[in-house]
Amino acid sequence: MKRILIAGLGNPGPEYALTRHNIGFIIVDRLAEQLRLSGWTKEKKSHSIRGEYRDNEVIIIKPRTYMNLSGEAVIAYLSHYRIPPGDFLAVVDDLALPFGKLRFRARGSDGGHNGLSSIIEKIGSQEFPRLRVGIDPTPEGTDTADYVLSSFTPEQIEELQNITEKAVKGILSFIESGIEDTMNCFNKSS
Repeated sequence: MKRILIAGLGNPGPEYALTRHNIGFIIVDRLAEQLRLSGWTKEKKSHSIRGEYRDNEVIIIKPRTYMNLSGEAVIAYLSHYRIPPGDFLAVVDDLALPFGKLRFRARGSDGGHNGLSSIIEKIGSQEFPRLRVGIDPTPEGTDTADYVLSSFTPEQIEELQNITEKAVKGILSFIESGIEDTMNCFNKSS
């Protein structure tokens, strides 16, 4: 049985729950529901939950380190469970994509994302899959940090369910079929 790590990035605490930067947490919460998993636990600087999907062991984490130190939690799981970076998926917000647009990537730079930067630094490689979820570019005259830590608009909150459902389908494809098949299928349709 292959072991897969899915890390939704965000910031812990109720004050961040529905902020743009926490779309990774929102998506992995829905993934856990879809897999009928319950009982999040605190370990290795994360909230974690585990289960099985299509003969794969799935470990889902939400780092408690805050976004800029996400790599500390991710490396703890990759090292402890000996998971190769190719069997790890980071789920992150992306300012370069329109709201709700999904982009799976097999590798790449941090693109200015501090969570990805922390992971790249800790694992010493850019060679890991990620799902980038569009949150729209920072509006002109707005500080980027303020923007990503602000709440979604009421209209965006209404759309979140459809976006999270598409993202979860993509993540399940990644678990079952790997990043290349998932990119071929989901990057064209999202």
